Amino acid sequence: MKRREHDWESRLDELPLGTGGFSMGTIQRVKERIAVEERRQGKRWIPLAAAALIAVALATVLLRTELGDRLSASLRKDEKENKPVISETETTALRIGYPSGGDAFMQKYGAPFTIRHPMVRFQYAEDIPQAGSLTDYKTWLAENNVDLIQIPLGYVGELASEGLLADLDTLLLRDGALETSLFAPVRETIREAGAGKLYGLTDTFSTYGLYYNRELFAERGIPVPEGTLTWAETTALAAKFVGMEKNGEPVYGLGFGYRSGLARNVTMVGRSLGLGTNAPDAPRSLLGSEAWTGLWTSFLQAYRDGWIAEGGTLENGQSYAMKELYKLDPFLNGRAAMTFQSSDYGSSLAGAREQLGFDDEWGIAPAPALDDLTRSGGQLLEIPYVLAIPSRSSKPDAAWELLKYILSPEQSERNARTSPYALPTVRPEASVLAGSDVQTGFYEARYDADLTLASLERASLPDYQALLNLAYQDGERRKHELLDGSLTVERFLQELDKQAEETLRQLDAAKEETSP
Repeated sequence: MKRREHDWESRLDELPLGTGGFSMGTIQRVKERIAVEERRQGKRWIPLAAAALIAVALATVLLRTELGDRLSASLRKDEKENKPVISETETTALRIGYPSGGDAFMQKYGAPFTIRHPMVRFQYAEDIPQAGSLTDYKTWLAENNVDLIQIPLGYVGELASEGLLADLDTLLLRDGALETSLFAPVRETIREAGAGKLYGLTDTFSTYGLYYNRELFAERGIPVPEGTLTWAETTALAAKFVGMEKNGEPVYGLGFGYRSGLARNVTMVGRSLGLGTNAPDAPRSLLGSEAWTGLWTSFLQAYRDGWIAEGGTLENGQSYAMKELYKLDPFLNGRAAMTFQSSDYGSSLAGAREQLGFDDEWGIAPAPALDDLTRSGGQLLEIPYVLAIPSRSSKPDAAWELLKYILSPEQSERNARTSPYALPTVRPEASVLAGSDVQTGFYEARYDADLTLASLERASLPDYQALLNLAYQDGERRKHELLDGSLTVERFLQELDKQAEETLRQLDAAKEETSP
């Protein structure tokens, strides 16, 4: 095999040693080899270094761009988060569905809200269902765009299940302080109407109470009522005032205001107890039930024995000044020891004090229960309507700001001054509430959410209203027969049941004729 000409490395051991143990030729060749390798390595690093510099430059540009984009996005996000929901410089138009009309809304809510948000403008929807059916509300909400609407509480569940109302729970979680300020029985009743979710809110509620005259009880030597009585206990307590007189006139144990009467009182109390008038699944009357029979019997006996005061006689179509109406109310004249009234009766007491000089001390006990079984359950709340944000609202956040203001302590105190005997859902300071010492009883009473919802849902049905009206009218027409004993309660209610079931059949026939 021929040795290569430049294979000098293989011959190193064949040559004599020179300086450092190598021949001079070998040393020279090694130096030349090292120089060549250094030049080769230097040439390889030049493009690598250039590529590295370009990469660094590109990375710097990209990083700067990315950082700039992130900073811009962050600034835009911060700007969006810091931007108020309702602008102070641009107009925010809110469309309102309020059955009482724009003037009523502005007076109660709109005017004070625009003081805080001058760029807000309100527009009002027309043709809102007023005491309409559930179908009317479904159709209207599906066809109209509003940002806030007042709807019956009894319809909340169905409207929410159709996806027509916004769930307020998400908003409440964001602004949690609001929920804790709401009167718990009101909040929980509305939540139960929405199957556990909150789809509306109300700024006020009402209920019933048993008002009593402290001075008459003290004069008679009878302890004032405490806690929840049954209606049987209430009428028995009223019986203890039989024979008492004041200024030569009889004092009664119980009154029902200036517009009284056996049938009116029985139907009003029955409604406050949530008693039904008919079966939900058949044209069958419940007006002759054990509960209704007990009410008619106890009230009839109370009238016969003189325990209940009759109000004055009012002529239909005649207008009366409030002072004249106060004069017809036995309690406001100091001649009834107790009266069963709504929670806003305090306004009548204040009016009688001013116009009649009525200054007797009075107090409030919870509304009487039907019997021992229902005593522990609690009484009925009156929440006929709630304010809700429709799911089709184009400005839900702005509508929520409005709703939050309506439920704010500030607005609650304002309402307490303009409507001092309403019961605010957000309770203001006691010093703001007129008669707060006695109104406290309404906030300490027990309330039954199931009873409230069942009563509200029933009250929205035409069948219920028709039969309750029938009971009132027939009771008034046959009052004298009942009082003189020529007509027993049992026979009266049997005949009333027959009339009621005929009315139900007529209503069902009318529904079939109008159904598509």
